[in-house]
Amino acid sequence: NDLTEKQSLPLDRIMPVTAIAIDRLQDKTVMVRRYAMQLLTTLLENNPFMGILDPNLYRQKIGELEAYLKDNVPEEILKARDTALEEAKQNDDESDEAGDEAEKEKNLREIESAALAAAIADAEAKQESNEDLSEAESEYLAKVRGLKFSSSALSFI
Repeated sequence: NDLTEKQSLPLDRIMPVTAIAIDRLQDKTVMVRRYAMQLLTTLLENNPFMGILDPNLYRQKIGELEAYLKDNVPEEILKARDTALEEAKQNDDESDEAGDEAEKEKNLREIESAALAAAIADAEAKQESNEDLSEAESEYLAKVRGLKFSSSALSFI
């Protein structure tokens, strides 16, 4: 409880701690259930997500951030994505079977997701290597952090 009250619990640990506390609500021992309830209460009262527990706000923010990140993907990743999309379209044309539309759409979404994941990983790698980031790269990295925060908040809620 002290860690959560002082907001010393790292953001990436909040979800696992919350899941464990929820699981402990099913424990046989009354004291374990009581402490689990106290921890969950403290987590809710001192949540790091600005006290806002409306999931729609975070869904909207995630949508905005994903749109920004997709529109501002680095050039080298865009080229790789476009190449993968062309290959997927050629494969789809070669195997032009009926009923494959859902599969084709799924493949395209996977390529888009992979490109976004690669862009995020690239931005994080640049930050960790302490490279001098341009203003655009710094803004992109800030949006990546915002996306992670919003995703964590939505998972918490």
